[in-house]
Amino acid sequence: MRTRLIALVALVALVAGLAGAVLWRSRRQQSAAQPLAAGALRGGNVLLVTIDTLRADRVGAYGSPLGLTPAIDRLAREGLRAAAAYSHVPLTLPSHATIMTGLYPFSNGVRDNGTFRLDNTRSTLAKALKAAGYRTGAFVGAFVLDARFGLNAGFDVYDDRMLGNGADLEVVQRTAEQVLAPAADWILGAQPPPNPQPPVPWLAWVHLYDPHEPYAPPEPYRSRYAADLYAGEIAYADAALGAFLDRLSAAGALDRTLVVVTSDHGESLGEHGERTHGLFAYESTLRVPLVFWSAGALRPGTFEGPARLVDIMPTVLDLVGVQTPAPTDGRSLRPFISGERTFDRAPSYFEALNANLTRGWAPLKGVVVDRLKLIDLPIPELYDLSVDPTEAKNIYAAQPDRARVLESALDRLASAGTPIAPTGVDADAEARLRSLGYVVGSSPRPARAYTAADDPKRLVHLNAALDDAMAAWSRASPGGPGDPGSSAEAINILRRVVQERPDLTVAYDRLAFMLRATGRMPEAVAV
Repeated sequence: MRTRLIALVALVALVAGLAGAVLWRSRRQQSAAQPLAAGALRGGNVLLVTIDTLRADRVGAYGSPLGLTPAIDRLAREGLRAAAAYSHVPLTLPSHATIMTGLYPFSNGVRDNGTFRLDNTRSTLAKALKAAGYRTGAFVGAFVLDARFGLNAGFDVYDDRMLGNGADLEVVQRTAEQVLAPAADWILGAQPPPNPQPPVPWLAWVHLYDPHEPYAPPEPYRSRYAADLYAGEIAYADAALGAFLDRLSAAGALDRTLVVVTSDHGESLGEHGERTHGLFAYESTLRVPLVFWSAGALRPGTFEGPARLVDIMPTVLDLVGVQTPAPTDGRSLRPFISGERTFDRAPSYFEALNANLTRGWAPLKGVVVDRLKLIDLPIPELYDLSVDPTEAKNIYAAQPDRARVLESALDRLASAGTPIAPTGVDADAEARLRSLGYVVGSSPRPARAYTAADDPKRLVHLNAALDDAMAAWSRASPGGPGDPGSSAEAINILRRVVQERPDLTVAYDRLAFMLRATGRMPEAVAV
C-alpha cells in the first residue's frame, strides 16, 4: 500500500506545490508588516506537526545542504523560525507529553516510553482548546503514542489505528501518508458549508514517525538515498507533508490557521558512540527544528533566543487568544519575539532516564543556559556550545565556577520534581514497543550512589552490543527464527554482554527470549 500511495506524492507536490508556492509568497508579503500582539490569531485553527526523530541539522532552514525538506523550509521562509530549539528528553512519549502539557518530565510525570501514562488530570493543549470551543483531532504514526498512554486527553478524535494484523512492524507504525490522509479528511470534513455563522475552529495534531529507526523509506526514496536511508525517510516525510499542506491550502483550510512544525528529538547517528537516541542527551538528539507559520498573523523572520518544547503550548494559546492553564514550566515566546519583553535566557532542563530505569545505569540529567551545557553524571560534563557545538571538549574540570552556576540551576529545577512512578506495562504493549526497538522497564531503580562504572559513557559499548544483537535477531527471524547463523550470533553477543555486566537485566531478558524462540527451553529457564 505504501508503494502505491507514494507514487502520487511527487505529482501532487509538483502540481499543487506550484500553486501553493505562489499563494504562500503572497501571504509573506501580507504578513511582513503585521505586529505580533497577544491573540493575533484569536479563534484561529491550530495545526501541530511533530516529525519523530528529526535532527535540526538535517533541515534546510537549519543549514542542511542536502535538500531534504523543501516543505518545512518553505514554512520557515514564510513564517517564524526558532534558531535554537531544545527537546527535554530524547524519547517519543515523554517528549510529546512536554509539548502537550508545557511541563517538564519531572512535572508531568512521564519519564520514559511504555511504563508511564499521562495523568488525566493534567491540563493539556487539547483540553484548553476544547474548552474554548475547538474541535480537536489527533493522528499518530506509532504505537508508542497509543491512547492507553494518556495523550488522548482532550481530543474528540484520537486516531492511533495501526495497520496489519500480525506481530510485525505494520501493527505498531504507519507511514506519513497513512497518517496525513485521515487527518486531511477530518480537517476538511469539519469545514461547514457557507453560512452566516462563524466556522468552528479546530486543533489537529499529526505525528509522523518515518525518520525513526528502522529506516525504510519507500521508493523512489529508498533508491535515491540508498547510502543514507535516514535522509530518505526525512525526504519522504517532508514530501508527504508538502502534499498535505497543499491540499489544505487549495481548500482554504490554512487561511486562518497557525501551523507549528517541530520534532520530539533528534538522532545520534553514531556520534559519541550512540547509534540512535535515548541513552545520551547531546545536541544531536536535543536540538530540534521549531517553525511557526500563519497567513497574515506572523512576521517572517528568525527568533534568535533559545526556545524550548515546553514553550509551544503557552505560545500557541497566547496567539489564538486562549488563557494558558496553570501551572506550566514553559512560557509564551510571543512577547519576546515582538520585543515587548527583553529576552532572559531561561534554563532548559533535560533528562534521559531509560538506561537507569531499564538497566540500572546512572540517571542522566542536565541543563542548558545561554549556550553553556551541563550534563550531570558520575563523570560530569560541561560544554561551551558557542565554541564547541559538537561537544568535543569537556571543560567541567577546567571551569568549575561556570559549572557550579549550572549545577545550582539544575538543583533548583530538579527539586520541584515528583517521584518517579511508572504505571507498569502489559505484555501486549511490551511486545509492540520491543518491535519498535524500545527497551522498557517496570519499576524505578532504588536510590543509590552511582560511580564512574555506572556512567553511560563507560557503558555505551554495551548499549551498542544490545543493538547489534537485536539487528542480528531481526535478520534471523523476519517472521520466526530464520537464519541459524544470525540467531546464534545474536545469542552469543548477549552471552558476552551478561558476562561483562551481570546486573544488566535487559540482556538476560532478551537472551532468554531468543533461547526460548529457538527451542532451547532448558537454557532459557536457566537464564
